[in-house]
Amino acid sequence: MRNRVLNQVAVACLALACAWGWSSQASASHFRHGTINWRTPDPENFPLRVEFTVTSSWRTTFIGSTDLDFGDGTSNGALTGTTIGAGVDSNGNPYTTTEYVVTHDYASGGEYTAFYESCCRVAGLVNGSEDNFRVEATVGLGNGNTAPLATGSTAIVQLERGGVRTHDFVMFDADGDPVSCRLATGAESGLAPGQEIPAVPDGGAQPTVATPTPNACQLTWDLTNAVGGQQYVLHFVLESERGLPPLASRTALDLLIEITSEPIPSCPGGGVFTLPIGVPFSTVVSASDPGNDLTLSATGKPGSATFTPTEGTTSASPFSTTFDWTPGIADSGTTFFMQVNFTTPQNVTGSCPLVLFTEPACGNSILEVSESCDDGNLLAGDGCDGNCAFEAVGATQTVLADPARELLFRASRGVPRVASNLLRQALREAHERNQTFIDDHTMEVAIDASPSAQAATR
Repeated sequence: MRNRVLNQVAVACLALACAWGWSSQASASHFRHGTINWRTPDPENFPLRVEFTVTSSWRTTFIGSTDLDFGDGTSNGALTGTTIGAGVDSNGNPYTTTEYVVTHDYASGGEYTAFYESCCRVAGLVNGSEDNFRVEATVGLGNGNTAPLATGSTAIVQLERGGVRTHDFVMFDADGDPVSCRLATGAESGLAPGQEIPAVPDGGAQPTVATPTPNACQLTWDLTNAVGGQQYVLHFVLESERGLPPLASRTALDLLIEITSEPIPSCPGGGVFTLPIGVPFSTVVSASDPGNDLTLSATGKPGSATFTPTEGTTSASPFSTTFDWTPGIADSGTTFFMQVNFTTPQNVTGSCPLVLFTEPACGNSILEVSESCDDGNLLAGDGCDGNCAFEAVGATQTVLADPARELLFRASRGVPRVASNLLRQALREAHERNQTFIDDHTMEVAIDASPSAQAATR
């Protein structure tokens, strides 16, 4: 009897151990890709409020979650997000891409390192196999840094073996600041020492990244000795600076590079587009891979956008599809990083990136990128015209310097941003500089446009 009980206990313990092992393995190798993009959606009213868009890709049978640490001692809590795309590697292993958007209010300006990290990466990688992962973004609040650099990609980028290959990752800075890119350090990527930069086992060839154009981080890699089916972790960082003293912003992109023995479908289209709110946009995207059928899919598509023919359609090469979208007011000032994908029967995918930046919506009372003012209407003659640019009031002309313009804009919207004594001082100084004001409730400042008055204000 005693032996039977011991045997039952042993069996139970073994079953428990196996279950724990299977569970551990299931959660230990599912992360494939991630990035964090951010912006300040309302820099005038809420200059310290940041909107984060967190994108990540996982093994389809085990979709994970991320806990975004804001870099100021607080975090968001674990979130998974909604599915924005899916794909498959050359071995037929499917993955799913998810995304969520959260906002956070910081206490003051400066630089903050927002990040998420955990374990583990996919098993079987040449570098970083089942290693930890970490994805960062440096939030630079201040100096007018409202819409910093951003990027996007599919979870797996495939490159054909047998020669020097290049691939352009699209990057975009709505503020117009110069952007550079570099490979990440181990501390930034979570990879163990010696694993942070991939290397082809036969010969040790390593990739480089550079910025040949303002909107591209270009990967170059000699894959002469690479082997089809190999997968590598590639983690690089985009950087920009704004103002004096310089305030840095960074965005990381962590993904897999997969080596194929098959040619990659050619997709030369795509690009960066600036779209007005309410105006229909249409573009044709095409791909070719002679002798193969191609299947259409997309990642990061805006909800109301369409393809004709639709996603999931398979057609002979060359394959063309028309993308149509009309951005709405809710899309104002946002950037969509979309990948239009064409996949062969051998699970080899070529992608065309479409970066869609929606112009700020003038008249929504939110001062956004490229707007000098926004008084909540499209009327002319009130100091802020229908294009959200400062204008002459009556027969006068606005020639204020930037700090004074900010004061004018804030006060003209009735926002109690300035203490009464500072307000009186500003009015007094305006009067001394041959400026007049309409009343001290709206503080719509009118400036004498005569040459002598303009000379006096310089």
